[in-house]
Amino acid sequence: MEKPAGSTHMSMTMALVCTGGGIFSYIRKGSIPSMIGGVGAGLSYSLAIYLHSKDEHYKGHSVACTTGGLLAGSMGYRALKKGKIMPAGIIASLGVISMLYEGKKANEWR
Repeated sequence: MEKPAGSTHMSMTMALVCTGGGIFSYIRKGSIPSMIGGVGAGLSYSLAIYLHSKDEHYKGHSVACTTGGLLAGSMGYRALKKGKIMPAGIIASLGVISMLYEGKKANEWR
């Protein structure tokens, strides 16, 4: 059986969204924790992209899946605590989608 194609599209998109969101939050509100969190998540997704480029698809999808889970948990908690959908609820939802997709792909490469 041939291995499935390794897709980095989700990781690339999430890296851009997280990094851009963290920088935008810093520029708009001066939030250093949001900048550190966003850029950190973007770097983690970038590590997944790097692992894909080295043909380590299982590890790449696993790193991205873990990052999505951390985003979902931390931003989901923040959305529930503040009672606001934007932006924490949206990022939490994207984290869940990323986690499910990347987990499925990691399982295919196992």
